[in-house]
Amino acid sequence: METGKDTSRRTASDANMHHSYLSPHLDDAVLCCGASIAQQASTGDEVQVWNIFAGSPECAGLSDYAQGLHAAAGDPVDLVATRLAEDEVACARLGAAAVYWDYPDAPYRVDQGDGAFLYNSDEQLMGWHVHPADGGLIDELVSAVWRRLDGGPGTQLHAPLGVGGHVDHLLVRAAALKLEQRGCGVLFYEDFPYAEDGHMLVRALTMPEPPGWSADVRLLPESCVAAKCEAIACYQSQIAILFGDLEGMNRRVRSYMRLVGGAEGHGERFWKSCPLPPS
Repeated sequence: METGKDTSRRTASDANMHHSYLSPHLDDAVLCCGASIAQQASTGDEVQVWNIFAGSPECAGLSDYAQGLHAAAGDPVDLVATRLAEDEVACARLGAAAVYWDYPDAPYRVDQGDGAFLYNSDEQLMGWHVHPADGGLIDELVSAVWRRLDGGPGTQLHAPLGVGGHVDHLLVRAAALKLEQRGCGVLFYEDFPYAEDGHMLVRALTMPEPPGWSADVRLLPESCVAAKCEAIACYQSQIAILFGDLEGMNRRVRSYMRLVGGAEGHGERFWKSCPLPPS
């Protein structure tokens, strides 16, 4: 279920691609890793953002819950098209190629048996629990990513840690852990802005699988921090929902990056799974 829409001006093929960011939605990779993406692209690395749940709704009508989400985003005629356009500009600002897959966002997904919407409230969407009807998506995502990698080494995958408990983030996390078992190199990024809540971060790190993690903090120069903020500002439909306004966005992005970087400056933190050695 992939589409290969590449919005970058770069022409290198997947074979020499260095970094692939698995982004559940049309903003997650930029929100969480925008400064790292900017730095990698500026040094000549190939960077792609694979937007997983970027498809249109599965049926003509929307649930009351989805309609409320559309209203919060300004109620555009076509919210998916609006967000796709925003993401194209944001990724281009960072020098990354954007690839869009056609899995629909969680509020748009329905049970293939009875046609009922799977997620009808914030509590269901952010409840740290994947609907049973979505369980098969994990292996689908594993296969889709593996096919795109062509089973080859050399590509560094970046996937969400699952902070916040959003079902789409949990699905991509679970798929990434399975890809890691196949030999893929995977780094897990902190889901911002959910990671501002330390309790949520700890919960994601203490989920049953895997049993342990090691952290890697990347310190980023001001030019990359500024590029990240400028790219996030491209998501105009989401700014009010996530941050209130642009000033709030800039303040919170920089504040969290300072928290991560500590005395040394602004940083983004990535996590590597550390399975326990056999006893």
